[in-house]
Amino acid sequence: MSKLFKLRQVNQKNQITLPNEICKKLGIHGGDYVKIQIVGNASVIVPISISEKDFSATEVKAMNADITRQLKSGENTQCKDLSVAKKHLKRLKK
Repeated sequence: MSKLFKLRQVNQKNQITLPNEICKKLGIHGGDYVKIQIVGNASVIVPISISEKDFSATEVKAMNADITRQLKSGENTQCKDLSVAKKHLKRLKK
């Protein structure tokens, strides 16, 4: 198990900022997607890639705008796994 440990406070919108060291170690960059799983009593952050062939640039831009709107309004959508998340994103693009 890695010894990298960083403490972060959850803000009023239930958001956290990932430390640069963790992003570098996981290869996460701004705009990337991550899957957050609960394993026992722990949360696990897993970088995922959504293939460009799944969505056009216009669709991704529209989905990002919708996600930003949801975050600002406090709305959210929970998906149990990556396949459900992809289906949800495809519904958003319609």
